[in-house]
Amino acid sequence: MNSRVYETLNAMRGLAAIMVVLFHSDDLLGYQLAPGGYLAVDLFFVLSGFVIAHAYEHKLAGGELSATRFALVRIIRFYPLLALGVLIGTAKALSGVVLGSPTAMPLSDIGVATASSLLLLPAPLDTAGNLFVLNVPLWTLCFELVVNLLYGALRQRLSSAVLWVIVVLGAAVMAFYAMSFGNNDNGAVVHTAIGGLARAAFGFALGVLLFRSKLALTIGFAPVLAILALALLAPVQETLRPFFDLGFAFFLAPLLVVTGASVEPKGSWARVASYLGTLSFALYAIHHPILVGSQTISEKFGIPALAMGTFVLAGLLIACPILDRFYDAPIRHALRRKFLASH
Repeated sequence: MNSRVYETLNAMRGLAAIMVVLFHSDDLLGYQLAPGGYLAVDLFFVLSGFVIAHAYEHKLAGGELSATRFALVRIIRFYPLLALGVLIGTAKALSGVVLGSPTAMPLSDIGVATASSLLLLPAPLDTAGNLFVLNVPLWTLCFELVVNLLYGALRQRLSSAVLWVIVVLGAAVMAFYAMSFGNNDNGAVVHTAIGGLARAAFGFALGVLLFRSKLALTIGFAPVLAILALALLAPVQETLRPFFDLGFAFFLAPLLVVTGASVEPKGSWARVASYLGTLSFALYAIHHPILVGSQTISEKFGIPALAMGTFVLAGLLIACPILDRFYDAPIRHALRRKFLASH
């Protein structure tokens, strides 16, 4: 595996995860702070393609790394925090049963949802049709893992020409869904699942192509993060939203990845990048059920939404780097020793 660490890309991932949390905090806080926060998902997919190609492309192509071993590497990377997010979601669902909530899920559904989510298999059991009812953002990890595993299995056939076909077809499907539903926030529920899979395939394939292209564009660490933040925070008129979203996915997200890969932070910015990188996956994996549970507590006990939201967001920003260091990293290390040592 290539040893270079793209600190700026890690920082972008962390900042984007924070924007996703803000986007999902609208019900808790009572207003939307990051109306484009869901676009972070498109950035995540491009980042995934770029970083995976950087780390594994040559070994997969040269036969040094088997598709089976690559699959194990990717599953181990996802699993500890994925499982934790599911269990938090399960605890939240069970609390509804214990408290006698009229909207509580039946115990049988909770059991099915927990088992399927731990296997990263969709189980749309609520009225909204969410693919993963206990932790909604799991749909992105499901589709990302699918395209990761297909990349590992089919790498020998994934020429740049084939990847461009995937990009074009994915873009066409994304455009259809964005224009049909008014934005690119597609993939979490059954009726937009194809649009979500297209987002994953498009972004990942484009990320691999960007890595192969060796393009470079340097504008500085702080400007890259500032542009990303502004794009996700910007209020956009409803009629313009699908065009803005597609512009971000098709042009700005890949441009940010190229610029992010071309510059590394120094001094105090390096510490910021390290923090954001450490924060990113844990924050994304566990935030949603915590936010939903916090909203329930706020309403039940009359706690002001702003106070509850501020407390929860601050707690997540503090706890997630700790989870990364003392929960995720040790478990992944143990899993690698158990399952990869003999492969």
